[in-house]
Amino acid sequence: MDAATYERALYATKAVVAGTRKEQLNDPTPCSDWSVRDLLNHVINGCLAWASGARGEPRPFEAEDHTGRDYAAAFEDASHSALEAFQAPGAVDRTFKMSWGDTPGSVALGLAV
Repeated sequence: MDAATYERALYATKAVVAGTRKEQLNDPTPCSDWSVRDLLNHVINGCLAWASGARGEPRPFEAEDHTGRDYAAAFEDASHSALEAFQAPGAVDRTFKMSWGDTPGSVALGLAV
């Protein structure tokens, strides 16, 4: 697993996020406990959590609601930060400080993908 795989996943996700309309935010997802809004926030906050974890600053995945603004732009910014974190030299060899505890960079990358 490498950052290029993550980049491809983010690129595919970007198209889905960009195609999501505001009126779909309260629609259900295949996970009965989550709406489209919940899923969007999880994905965006997840990207921010990976980037923060790489800096040694744990951040919860459900930190804030991004759907009240331009969530496509929020995803673009967050995914860029996360990708930079995984592309940094030695990223997969260091420890990410995540909200659940220390996580090897290689494991963090696998979870992110």
